[in-house]
Amino acid sequence: MQSEDSLTSLFARGIKKIDFLLPITSQYHALHHFTRKIYEAFVRKGFSCRLIDANDHFGTPVKDPPDLTFGLNGAPFDENRRMLCDIIKVPHFSYLIDPPYRFYEILSSPYMYVGCDDRYCCKFLETVDFYRTSFLPHGVDINLSPQLEHQKQFDAVFLASFINYVDLRKEWMGYLPKIVSQTMDDAIDITFSDGQTSFIEAFKFAYKDRMGLKDDPKSIGKDFVLPLILLERYIKGKERTDLITSIPDTNVLLFNGHFKGQPGWESVLKDKHPNITLHDSVDYDTGVEMMKQSKVVLNSFSKNKEGAHDRVFNGLAAGALVLTNQNTFMDAYFSDEENILFYNPKDLSGINEKLKKYISDDSLREEAAEKGRDEVMTRHTWDHRVEDLIKSN
Repeated sequence: MQSEDSLTSLFARGIKKIDFLLPITSQYHALHHFTRKIYEAFVRKGFSCRLIDANDHFGTPVKDPPDLTFGLNGAPFDENRRMLCDIIKVPHFSYLIDPPYRFYEILSSPYMYVGCDDRYCCKFLETVDFYRTSFLPHGVDINLSPQLEHQKQFDAVFLASFINYVDLRKEWMGYLPKIVSQTMDDAIDITFSDGQTSFIEAFKFAYKDRMGLKDDPKSIGKDFVLPLILLERYIKGKERTDLITSIPDTNVLLFNGHFKGQPGWESVLKDKHPNITLHDSVDYDTGVEMMKQSKVVLNSFSKNKEGAHDRVFNGLAAGALVLTNQNTFMDAYFSDEENILFYNPKDLSGINEKLKKYISDDSLREEAAEKGRDEVMTRHTWDHRVEDLIKSN
């Protein structure tokens, strides 16, 4: 296989049989959901597809190899750290929901192709000389349908695990070199300053300035994986906390999702937010059902600046209006107060009033939500993503 081959060229050469590898584990079964829905979209396109359980990754595909294997967040390794694709000498497409610096090991295979849910991550992979990439934004199940408006029982829902970002920063300041901690602080400021700069790129910019380099470092290597993972968690935790604590009036059903034995949302909210009701964590499919029963779905995803989040598409397809932060990808398809509600992470002062306006006015909210759903079902289903993957990348 030649490194210059694109995934499109593989399909052009007659790929028909695809094995979809179900993940070993996934928080809330999110990766299982994505795998099944993408599998169904490929089946609708006429491909011969098999869903392979985790305990069969080195069984059926080895005995009867497909033309392509497809999996999320990495690739299967055997006990000798050999990848399945190298054993059967068949291309593997790894769709990365998490940033690519977590998956350096899979890039060594000549059979590896990578999909990224953020366009910047494709650019990042090129800095480490990996070019077999495809931009594959999140999508939504073509069969997802909303409930009747009168059946909605929640004003707003927010599905977001609690991350204690304050303590997280205190911890890394205790063991990371001072200049790395300073670089991370700079990267945090840059990340929240605009809707264009990825936190990974922000780290590169900050590192260049702190080190007094004349040129941007070509890549962020393996030595910086831990700082980037910590930075990613901090950004997620801070933006979620900032969003939920900026809403003093709207009734919000907040799904806790913290790890057993560790602090959860109650440690931040305490008794200052009586409008927020905590709920135990639920699996992915149940979360989608909760969106159907909500007037507004809340979302934050500053991790992605050139991509979307599945909660945006699920929420709109489920018939709810979505409030989310703005970025370059979203600007291409959505307009504030037309088919979505945008907020600026730098200025949260208008969120409360915006939510009150749209929750109190059913006709106004329903009109915007319907336009949002039309946009999603017209351009952002998994079937659209599969079509783009086959033809455009």
